[in-house]
Amino acid sequence: MTRQEAYVNHYRMWSELVEHPLWVKENTSHADYLLQDDGVLHECYLCEMHYLTTDYEDESDFCPECPLRKASGRSCAESDDGTWYDEWEHGMGDEQTSRKYATLIRDCVLPYLTPESKKALGL
Repeated sequence: MTRQEAYVNHYRMWSELVEHPLWVKENTSHADYLLQDDGVLHECYLCEMHYLTTDYEDESDFCPECPLRKASGRSCAESDDGTWYDEWEHGMGDEQTSRKYATLIRDCVLPYLTPESKKALGL
């Protein structure tokens, strides 16, 4: 998976979660790929992409390059309290909260998308 493929897949999956704020990742059209044995690391295209493209000794070593961490100031691996992902996950059942954090998570890749990827996404 290339960086751009990861960014596009991330944007598409999180767009589904913005559109359907009470869904979890397993409800999206990406579920089959996310959940297979050799699927996506942490069910996250950004984790998977950095895992495949970064030399590291520890999983947290590739977090500094994550677009989500760069956008929010915190990676999902740093703490389960107060990250955008944590807020999205704990906001399940509240459409407004879930949609807010799903949108933030989705949009974290926008600065990294090439013009071709933006066009493919209809942006």
